[in-house]
Amino acid sequence: GFYVADKIFSSLNAGQYDPFLEIYAPNAVLVTSEETIQTNAEIRGFWGRILTNKLNDGIFTITSKQITGNTIHYTWKCTSYRGKVKDGQDTIGIKNGKVIYHYCHFNIVV
Repeated sequence: GFYVADKIFSSLNAGQYDPFLEIYAPNAVLVTSEETIQTNAEIRGFWGRILTNKLNDGIFTITSKQITGNTIHYTWKCTSYRGKVKDGQDTIGIKNGKVIYHYCHFNIVV
């Protein structure tokens, strides 16, 4: 289950959001500073909006990763023609190989 962060970034870099239905558990929750998103279908929609409206053709890179038990904390960055993320900080919880919660923090700068 600890390949999950890599799977998220592979999907983001490929511009594909359908894999999020498999990555996240059906009852997963994703929390950002702006919203709380429930269910893997809604989380798929969140990433779809990011990829099509905010970080189009982005190159997403994990800059550090720490695994503790069933929790993965990682930092990341993204470069896109619409903006950049330099401060990505996420924590995900894994159960049965799927993400059950995801705290996601990032700021997009132009």
